[in-house]
Amino acid sequence: MEILLEKAGIIDYKYKKLRSKDSFNIFEILTNRTDEVNVHSKFICELLDCNGSHNMGNAFAKHFVQIIDIPDFSLENYEVFKEYKNIDILLENESQAIIIENKIWAYDQSQQLERYYKEIIKEGFSDVYVVYLTLDG
Repeated sequence: MEILLEKAGIIDYKYKKLRSKDSFNIFEILTNRTDEVNVHSKFICELLDCNGSHNMGNAFAKHFVQIIDIPDFSLENYEVFKEYKNIDILLENESQAIIIENKIWAYDQSQQLERYYKEIIKEGFSDVYVVYLTLDG
């Protein structure tokens, strides 16, 4: 019985160690699947964040900038913001920024992307890109 309890203790210890290393849980991030701000943007921000709970560093951000064909976007000391000045997602480093607009069920606002672009330029970014995400690409 003593050996059995010892083995169970070892298994419990190893299980707890594994859980603390792999804390990424998609269901902790997502809520209502049609909610642009609290699901889509939150999920994308989590993936793009080099400090995200996925423990993959900037791997997702690297792949993202490749997919959207911005090969010269520096991922050194970058940050990701959700709902920054009404911008759904903002990825920025010292001089570059990527504005990401999610359009799931919402309508376009008049000159929305232009306003966002001008706002980020005013903040001193010299290289600004805009990405427009929709359900159909």
